[in-house]
Amino acid sequence: TIDIPKLPSYNSGSMKIFVMGSNNCGQLGLMNVDEVNSPKHVENLDKFKIVYLSAGSLHTAALMQDGKVVTWGALGRITVSDDDEKVPSYAQGLDNITIIKVACSGNITLALSRDG
Repeated sequence: TIDIPKLPSYNSGSMKIFVMGSNNCGQLGLMNVDEVNSPKHVENLDKFKIVYLSAGSLHTAALMQDGKVVTWGALGRITVSDDDEKVPSYAQGLDNITIIKVACSGNITLALSRDG
């Protein structure tokens, strides 16, 4: 598990996320790329106001400024799909819940709500 410290909330609309490594399940958020050997900007994430990221072995989750969660990678983590999600998309089933922390591990994703 790789946890990235909470990012500053100021100017969050202009932050850019860069990734590298294996993308065999779409865990980097890039389409049609199996591996990235040097930092690559994930343009699909530019529209989201990310304040926190967590990566498991084969998937990634991002917490937005508004408490929503975006996921991508193996088995479409936290979505209804059993397929790999190669582009970041909103996690389903958390529509009316404000999330304050996400954590990924090997094959799981955890989301902590504001209400506990």
